[in-house]
Amino acid sequence: SLLWYQGRSTVTYGDGTVNFYPYLQHDFFNMVRDYFNNDTMPIVVCDLAPYTSSAAMEMRQMQQDETKRDPNGYLVTVTDVGPLNSDTDISGIIHPSEKRPIGDRCALILKHAIFGYNEEYSSPLYDYMEIDGNKAIIHLTHANGLKLVPNHGEEEIMGFEISEDEQTYVEAKAEIDGTNVIVYADGIEKPVSVRYCWQPFAYYDADGVFHFGRDSGLGQGKFTTDSELTIATHLGGNLENGIDLPLAPFVATLEKPEIVSATKTGETDKEISIQINVKNSGYNGKSQKLIVCIYNGSNLSHMQMIDTNFKTIDQKDFDLKIDKSFINDESEIKVFIWENMTTVKPYHESVDVSLAQ
Repeated sequence: SLLWYQGRSTVTYGDGTVNFYPYLQHDFFNMVRDYFNNDTMPIVVCDLAPYTSSAAMEMRQMQQDETKRDPNGYLVTVTDVGPLNSDTDISGIIHPSEKRPIGDRCALILKHAIFGYNEEYSSPLYDYMEIDGNKAIIHLTHANGLKLVPNHGEEEIMGFEISEDEQTYVEAKAEIDGTNVIVYADGIEKPVSVRYCWQPFAYYDADGVFHFGRDSGLGQGKFTTDSELTIATHLGGNLENGIDLPLAPFVATLEKPEIVSATKTGETDKEISIQINVKNSGYNGKSQKLIVCIYNGSNLSHMQMIDTNFKTIDQKDFDLKIDKSFINDESEIKVFIWENMTTVKPYHESVDVSLAQ
């Protein structure tokens, strides 16, 4: 197994942004698996601890996305055990003061991944979002026993924001509904996105009042042993599951599937090979289905279905073979993408597959 604890120096590697990080992380994990000749090696990723970098939020999301796309990837969130003021005299400090909780969380995941432990082993993780009127319903995994655990005496769920355009977010109210969270806000009638703990860091002022740090303009140098400001060891969220592990930060949107291309890639005496490229640009794990239909004239003569199994933003190739007995000179092949078989309309118009040689 590989335990990967992310520091700060490679966050903006390359062009000064986080854009290259997903590729670096993906290639590094594959390199390690190749080196040890183990394609299914469990990899545990510790996300970025609270830190004053403005890139921290995007970085944590990219780490979570990569572990979702990887069938043997796991995420450990450390955003509730950040550095203390007493640590910030060390230049550029980011690493949590308390190491034991991080080690315990990693060990619990490996206990599951390697030794088959079948009790709960993970923090709650965002899965997918649905909309019900003016409310967003956030579906979580690993969320049995979901509960509010106050950081500083608060009685309401904190850390959620909601948006109608994925650009402007407002502070939101939230309610626990089993393993789901219902999120809403005054003035938001048609939500399309939700964020949780989308902050680089948080802090307390001289009066002990809690503040989110995203738009504060405060750098790491403002938090020292003699400062009136106190850096918080968490990001302001206060939801945990039944084994006291915190909900990991996330951004949620509706699913956004798109058929990029559908191409005939080969042919034999008995079958035709087709490759379909599909992109999901939404932070949403609600899986869609590809429906491949063969029409002879106006009649549907054959249909095949593929589950896309998207877990978050991703792009995949799907290969399938079609028996040529269903095809004649009048045949057309059309590809649709549907939410499920009971949906009245597909997400968008079909894509045709050319049968030309």
